[in-house]
Amino acid sequence: MNNIVVSFDPASQKNLGWSVAEYQLEEGKITNINCKTGTFILPDVEKRWQVLGPIAENVSKLFLESKPTLVIMEQTSLFGGNVFVTAQLSQCIGAILIICLQNNIPVEFT
Repeated sequence: MNNIVVSFDPASQKNLGWSVAEYQLEEGKITNINCKTGTFILPDVEKRWQVLGPIAENVSKLFLESKPTLVIMEQTSLFGGNVFVTAQLSQCIGAILIICLQNNIPVEFT
């Protein structure tokens, strides 16, 4: 059985990095690893919340194409001491988590 892990790096309100790793487990060892990476470039918006729709659309499309068995996300806290940036990243993560929930994909934080 192939395992497919998708991870995200919500770097800013302008882009969302992602990776997809597909691998097999054979006798407790990871084999046949295939990876691809990319960045969703998000549109300019008047209000910050308006970017959540394109985030959700891009994540949904990635899930349809890759069919992940697990999503991994970085556990963020106060990002560089900047409350505004932390709020933006938290909103992005929230949009991703809703899509994971809708698709019944488990999430782990690192």
